[in-house]
Amino acid sequence: MGSEKLNVKKEIAGAVAAALLCIVFFGAIAGLFLWVNGETRLPWIIIAVYVAVPIIVIICIVVALVQRIKKLEGDEVNDASKY
Repeated sequence: MGSEKLNVKKEIAGAVAAALLCIVFFGAIAGLFLWVNGETRLPWIIIAVYVAVPIIVIICIVVALVQRIKKLEGDEVNDASKY
């Protein structure tokens, strides 16, 4: 029983680490677009689209992470091993 909880904690830690890495990456992309806009003054609609896409991806990553954590805490992963 104790090793199952440890495995779940490791899986949650792995999911959080992967999500944070992706969030930092896409946040850097959005920041890069904003920085380029400060240097070149692109039209606002182009910047809005280029910044909105990474932000939408970040929101989707957070939603997927929350769902994954709920699934791991609900022992749905371990239920399949019973059969």
